[in-house]
Amino acid sequence: MSETIELNHQFFEQYRYAIVDAGRREEIPDSWPVASIAPTFLENDTARCPLLIDCLGIPEADRNPLLDRLETETTTRDETLFSLVLATSASFKPLLKHLAQRLVIRNSTDNLPRQFRYYDSGTFIQLPDVLGGAGMSWLLGPIDAVAVPWLGEWRCCRNPVDSTNPRFDLRTLWDVLLGFSVVNRVLTQLPEMPDQCEWRRKGEATRRIVAHARKTHGLDQRDDLVTFALHAWYWHPDFDRHPAVQKLLAKLATATPDDELDYRELTASLDEAAWQKIARDLQSEENL
Repeated sequence: MSETIELNHQFFEQYRYAIVDAGRREEIPDSWPVASIAPTFLENDTARCPLLIDCLGIPEADRNPLLDRLETETTTRDETLFSLVLATSASFKPLLKHLAQRLVIRNSTDNLPRQFRYYDSGTFIQLPDVLGGAGMSWLLGPIDAVAVPWLGEWRCCRNPVDSTNPRFDLRTLWDVLLGFSVVNRVLTQLPEMPDQCEWRRKGEATRRIVAHARKTHGLDQRDDLVTFALHAWYWHPDFDRHPAVQKLLAKLATATPDDELDYRELTASLDEAAWQKIARDLQSEENL
């Protein structure tokens, strides 16, 4: 993400199109030009699809109140009505088609289509670190730049126009993309972050923690992974090296399905005093 963006009267001229999450479709007046970003595999089931709005088609009387609303939501660090706004010379229908195509992700195992929620503000901020230049160029296509509202600011992400990998395949990142549901849940439970740069930095660190939990300890349940990552953030990045935690992880490794044990249940036996001791012990090792 690059420079911060100001909300002013030229805003909609530069960022003509906006994406709105499906959960907020009831807030969009009927007089606004809008269409569902609906991939073909959903057929007529579009209720959970995001919306694309042509901001230049919004009635003049609605524009200033809309800008005021976006400004207030930004200042109070609330989620804004618009999750992304797009700068592009593309016309409405071709842009809608492109966005709908990018909404689809297929697992290379079963090839079943699923939604890729790239339009979530908190997710989009992290995508340059996951997709790289070629992936972002593939994702954005005809879009020149995206302005992202999050954590009390708007920041611009420009299309890198990287053609080094014209056959970019999103399926190669399947596990990472599925992990966004874990990472975002972790980030929202950490102390409030000052800006999007910090969100992006902690998102990258959290992805490493989650990958470690999967590879080293075989954790695969979403809530277990969230809890593991929060333990790493709150107590110590290497907390799982401590003998007390190792003992619990050994129980988990040898448990059978009939035992119905999970990471959350096992670590719930550790109270705050035990966690504080774990953190002190590991810190003492580092200071030796």
